[in-house]
Amino acid sequence: MSSVYKTKNLQGHERPIKQLKFSKDGKYIFSASADRKVIKWNYKNSSKDSVYMHNASVNVICLSNSNKYMLSGDGAGLIYVWDINTNENIKKISLDKLYNITSLNVSSDDIYFIATCSERGKQNSFIAIYLLEDIIKIEKDDNPTITENKLQVPSEMKKTIKAEKAPNVFKQINCTKENTKFIKSCFTNMDKSILISREDGVLEMYDFINNTLISSDKFHNGEILDFDINYENGIIITSSKDGEMSLINLNTFKLMNKFKPINPVRLLNSCQIAVIDNPYYVVPGMKSEISIDTLFDLNTMDITKLRYFENESDKEKAQKFKNKKQIVLACVGGGQDSKFVTTTQQKEGGFEIIIYNVFTGEKLAEFLDHFGPVNTLAVYKDIICSGGEDSSVKVHDIKHYLFS
Repeated sequence: MSSVYKTKNLQGHERPIKQLKFSKDGKYIFSASADRKVIKWNYKNSSKDSVYMHNASVNVICLSNSNKYMLSGDGAGLIYVWDINTNENIKKISLDKLYNITSLNVSSDDIYFIATCSERGKQNSFIAIYLLEDIIKIEKDDNPTITENKLQVPSEMKKTIKAEKAPNVFKQINCTKENTKFIKSCFTNMDKSILISREDGVLEMYDFINNTLISSDKFHNGEILDFDINYENGIIITSSKDGEMSLINLNTFKLMNKFKPINPVRLLNSCQIAVIDNPYYVVPGMKSEISIDTLFDLNTMDITKLRYFENESDKEKAQKFKNKKQIVLACVGGGQDSKFVTTTQQKEGGFEIIIYNVFTGEKLAEFLDHFGPVNTLAVYKDIICSGGEDSSVKVHDIKHYLFS
């Protein structure tokens, strides 16, 4: 690694960043903000590609797996469907203005999408499941105007989909538990189930095909603000207002580990699982000083005998990761409540991004780049992107913090 490293800083928003998403091919970053904009970034050269406008704070975004559509939801109960290739707003779904759209997710086959909707100031919430193609086929509204600098400003729509309940919904799941509401939902189990987080710290798995609750357990003493799933390793991580992150077995729905950053204790607003290649990995079968019988015992082999290291630091890092071909990481960001930011020093606010070994719980790295709480994280391979209350978007190289 080069000794000179500088985080990329993407400046284009005027208010806090609410959510970040990488395009499925990793070429672009999409950022949603309270300034009513979604920006599509070509982050490799730090330039804006497109800007998409709402009439209210944009809370959430998601991308179809075909890289064809982007969905964005705001604080006025509106969901926009965009054609990423043409930048055209092809659909606008209007719910009650009293509802916030708190999460959006598209199924792996791009057949369904789900919206988590929460009534402001009250405990009413529900999950609306839509057939994506059916929504798109409904008569299109007027097209937005595209300016020379690619700024997307949607015109007033002549026709808006409206209904007393969620419009054109395929299926709706209401939160019937008292004194709590749904926060986030996403498809899982080959799109047959939905994983749902709640305000009371409960995580549940729901079979929406058969309308049955599969699993439900309380993993936190505060609101579950975010979660991420890694199917290859069969794990879920959650981050919460209670300052803790939980590692959960996806198949058994049992708690495997807890992580809690301290000094200071902070809200954990966002979490992501990252899987990166181990640069110290030694292919079993190479010539070594130890017996051939131990080469395949990857957990116990002394890999420091298998290769030459330029310094003791590299040798220690190699031993730390043993001989794992890939390293599974839990990345988390947050900070003290935003209302205290103006009275809190940067180093005392808990605004660092922390990286843990997801299975051992060992803290591997932490770095500070924002002047306020980290609201959202997104990961693509060994790149992690963070969005903050300070309205900035940062792009980080995970390997720099682990191996340099």
